[in-house]
Amino acid sequence: MAGQLMSISVRSQVKAMTRDLTKVQRKIVPKITARALNFTGRKIRTQAVRRVSAAAQVKQKIIRSRLRFARQANPGDLRLVISAWFMNIFALDLGRVKGLKVDVPTFSKKFVATMPSGHEGIYARQSTNRLPIKEVSVPLNPQGENIMVSLMGKFAIDTFLKEWRRLLAVRLRRKG
Repeated sequence: MAGQLMSISVRSQVKAMTRDLTKVQRKIVPKITARALNFTGRKIRTQAVRRVSAAAQVKQKIIRSRLRFARQANPGDLRLVISAWFMNIFALDLGRVKGLKVDVPTFSKKFVATMPSGHEGIYARQSTNRLPIKEVSVPLNPQGENIMVSLMGKFAIDTFLKEWRRLLAVRLRRKG
């Protein structure tokens, strides 16, 4: 899988919650729901970045660039879509190159080369022969997807409900 889209939608729950509210309160609910969804999305992204980077032993910066919001929630459309791209990370993206050595210790017996097209990378020989060579990378796919699926369950629901209740209480106190 090249990428994965995770979607959170709470339209049916919001309709049930707004039945008993006054007209002023009905106006408030979609706004706070969108805010709570976006807050939940940011929390999920933060937790995913921390957990995936710890599991793969790579910098959080690299993982953060691979998790993006494809769509944020707004009062008219209460959907949040997080795009996750958990393809392999090439070794050159993990550390600096010093001469023929790489700053990442797990890549010993590898070499830095520039291909005729200009692409620079860290390579390893597949056999004792000169060719073929293969670019060295760190796999993320199974770890990243499993972590995202686990976060989309109970963690997402609990975070959303907690933030939704907090925002509703704040808005109702303001409106009187």
